[in-house]
Amino acid sequence: KDGVDWDSNTSSDDIDFQNSFDLFVSEINTNTGELVYSTYFGGRGSDSTYGSLAVKDDIIYFAGTTTSIDFPTTANANRTVRNVGEADSFLAAINITSGELLYSSYIGGSSTDDGEALFISDDGFLYYLGDTWSSDFPTTPNAYQRTYGGVGDGISGGDIFAMKFDTSDWSIVYSTYLGGNADEGGRAIAVD
Repeated sequence: KDGVDWDSNTSSDDIDFQNSFDLFVSEINTNTGELVYSTYFGGRGSDSTYGSLAVKDDIIYFAGTTTSIDFPTTANANRTVRNVGEADSFLAAINITSGELLYSSYIGGSSTDDGEALFISDDGFLYYLGDTWSSDFPTTPNAYQRTYGGVGDGISGGDIFAMKFDTSDWSIVYSTYLGGNADEGGRAIAVD
């Protein structure tokens, strides 16, 4: 656990972390109720997921949003440094048999990015969806929409982002904005 422990020794210098919390990932054997695997995950800020989770071949893929500047990233990450904005989205994968962190990366641009949903396909591609207020969100040359259509950074006025990753090397295969000049948000994804 990397969040701040609030007790009588906590000072006003820790006020930036007053809302800090880690997310946790757990596997429970539903037949016996036994806790098979469980870990905290995050940095000193707020780290959360909205149920963006998939499991395939003993690997847990999960995504969400972080305000942590020290979020755990891996050497194969697409981005290892948190950008400005209220929060960045993240994407991670843990092998629950070995406990190895296979991949963890910040995802986004220089404004707020919010990870919402993912899907892992049988052929090893991961599809990731969320909301962005970043005019420099990474897009690919074959993107449906390469230019940010939103109107700002805040509660309204953002675009959806949709991405495809090759989990064999965590390269970005496809990334696009989806949105006009008002507010759009994505909360679920399915792949045919």
